[in-house]
Amino acid sequence: MRDYGTAYDVFVHQLYRIDGITSPRTIVDLGANVGYATLYFALRYPEAKIYAFEPHPEHFEQVRQLISLNRFETRVTAMNAPSARHRLCYTCPTRVRARR
Repeated sequence: MRDYGTAYDVFVHQLYRIDGITSPRTIVDLGANVGYATLYFALRYPEAKIYAFEPHPEHFEQVRQLISLNRFETRVTAMNAPSARHRLCYTCPTRVRARR
């Protein structure tokens, strides 16, 4: 995890801060990279359940390490998602309906 520029952007510049969202129940991080945004969301929204998807095996391992080091295993789930050649299906646990 030596991408200090990205970490600086995420945590110091708060690149992922969204004003007006105070307590999301679920956060999905698609393309979690090494997990900085996942960690940011876990720290900022302590009640949220977070799903982090990352296809690159080495980056995925770093995401898992960040989750473990920060003891977020009970509410952050990391998945070694398939590459863009595969299809990822996720069913939202709420009553959200998609329109065509």
